[in-house]
Amino acid sequence: MKIKIVQLITLLLFFIGCSSNDDIIEDKNIANDDVIVNKILCIGDSRVQGFRPFFENYRYELWKNLVENEVTFDLVGPFKDFVSYPTFSNLTFDNDHAGILGDTTLDVINRLDEAFEKDIPDFVLLGIGGNDITGGKSIDDVVLNLGVILDEIEIKNNNAIVFLEIIAGVNPNSSRAASLNGLITEFEEKLNKLAEEKSNTSFKVVLVDMNTNFTNNANFYADEVHYSLLGAKEIADRYFNALNTFLK
Repeated sequence: MKIKIVQLITLLLFFIGCSSNDDIIEDKNIANDDVIVNKILCIGDSRVQGFRPFFENYRYELWKNLVENEVTFDLVGPFKDFVSYPTFSNLTFDNDHAGILGDTTLDVINRLDEAFEKDIPDFVLLGIGGNDITGGKSIDDVVLNLGVILDEIEIKNNNAIVFLEIIAGVNPNSSRAASLNGLITEFEEKLNKLAEEKSNTSFKVVLVDMNTNFTNNANFYADEVHYSLLGAKEIADRYFNALNTFLK
């Protein structure tokens, strides 16, 4: 989702971060070739990308959950963060991802090839739609685009499991809370049908509810739409609890 004050700075630094990877130390959770590695792609908008110190992404907290639970995994994606994070269990944060500030569902459709170019993930954590909704796009159009995204992911890996966010609405203190959060409720209802339609015996779409008992807590927000440290941890925990059923 967008934030006006830091948007220009974020975009400039984002491209710097994407082009300068030499000083990034990869997390070494990847074992030998004979060990199964859970490849996880986090894709979406600024809630995936994050912009420290202004707001957080959930990926760092999710990474800590995976490390702490001794999961063999690799976070994948074409981009890297341009800020540093504390080490955890003597490991360096695996900050590969596919989140871009301001992205819409159409943007994700247009860059799926890039997101899958280097690695084919087993699990896709898809958090998108907020910028469509706040930008006035109809819920039906957003869901239609999400259907295209899911179809494209299935083509790239028909055994993938996609964790599709029922996205959290805006900060309850926002003047737009009542109108926008009402749209999120409508969005949720249609996502339930979409997940059921797109899932089959091999390709699965699992809904992850990030909205219930989140949108009513202002402490989860750093601004109108983005996560605080507390909010990022909550989102990460919800993702991990959903993932944990399927991790290899």
